[in-house]
Amino acid sequence: MKTRLLFVLAVLAIAYSCSQSSSPARITDMQCESQVNPLGIDREKPLLQWKISDDRRGAVQTAYQVLVASSPDKLRADTGDLWDSGMVETDQSVHVEYGGSPVASETACYWKVRVWDQDGKPTPWSAMATWETGLLNPDDWRASWISGEPENPVRSVYLRKDFEVAGSRIQSARLYVTGLGSYVFYVNGSRVGDDLLTPGWTDFPKRLEYQVYDVTDLLVEGANAAGAILGSMWWSGGLGWMGGTSYSKGPLKLLAQLKIKYDD
Repeated sequence: MKTRLLFVLAVLAIAYSCSQSSSPARITDMQCESQVNPLGIDREKPLLQWKISDDRRGAVQTAYQVLVASSPDKLRADTGDLWDSGMVETDQSVHVEYGGSPVASETACYWKVRVWDQDGKPTPWSAMATWETGLLNPDDWRASWISGEPENPVRSVYLRKDFEVAGSRIQSARLYVTGLGSYVFYVNGSRVGDDLLTPGWTDFPKRLEYQVYDVTDLLVEGANAAGAILGSMWWSGGLGWMGGTSYSKGPLKLLAQLKIKYDD
């Protein structure tokens, strides 16, 4: 009986010691490139950030450790096979540059962070966050531009494409899309995303942005259809509130690439 009591007291003492060695601070609002779990990150070394929730007076971060893994299971096992920053003594929690192995296009990265507080105690690991790389190389684009009449630009163009989805279970589906002219994209009659005036205004002869959308839940087994409406906007409709000038007298164009990954 005495031995059992001593054992129980020892366990309680260890549990109390562990609880005292952990900081009460918690990690919140984890972001990659100022976005929550973003898709289409095409920066090779994206910037990570987080916030610290701690009600104590004088609370401050004195160090951090970031783990980045190629799968959720590895991250749960505290294995950063893409990057383990180790303990970095700094109060920096914004614009922390990813310092791990190069990541290929269309790759999901899973990450978490813990910090040490002003008393030198580590917080528990944060919840898991993610980012997914976009198309990092020109050769990753397999799609071709499609357009309307080359010599007769119009105010809008309607486009449609039918396609089949195989019977295997879809693991993920990503739409990479941009346009010369503003676009609104649909899959099986449902609008993709809630962004406005995509792809956004840039100096079109030099740079064109693209968007990435998760359309997994919009696809069905068998026959599917994708469609888009293109409008002239800044590309060929004039820039500026007094009319301005357009970048081109040419046709409206769309570039859209859909990648479906099956369980097999």
